Amino acid sequence: MSNKFVSVSNGLRIAFGKSGFEADILTVSHSGVARALIETSHMGTPEPGADEIGGKTFIVDPLEDPGQLQLQVHYDPSNPPKRTDPDDPEEIEVVYRKPKGAASPARLVGQGWLQEWGAEMNLGAKMTATLTVKFTGLLNVVKAA
Repeated sequence: MSNKFVSVSNGLRIAFGKSGFEADILTVSHSGVARALIETSHMGTPEPGADEIGGKTFIVDPLEDPGQLQLQVHYDPSNPPKRTDPDDPEEIEVVYRKPKGAASPARLVGQGWLQEWGAEMNLGAKMTATLTVKFTGLLNVVKAA
């Protein structure tokens, strides 16, 4: 059985272009990409018949919301996450583990902001931070090469 579609998430990192913040990722969840539906029904749209349901018509907005990331990262109190200018998004890059035989790893690159963050520090445990990153505009999915 082939495992060519299986990837292990060890070695992920996130880096912010302007603020210079970077961290090793422990967990990451992407909210997904969403497109709005625009209703196109009108007064002449036919009503459903006896054995039919529905009737409303829609088109899909060609623009997509690139979503947000929820991350847990290693926390270094000497290098905390930094918020940047709300009028000027920064480049955010997630770098995946480089596959065997590849010269460069896959990357997810986009513009956005650190929306919120918090740290967790417990006696006898490593310090972590939880980040929420909101993307704006286009996300570039760069394949490993």
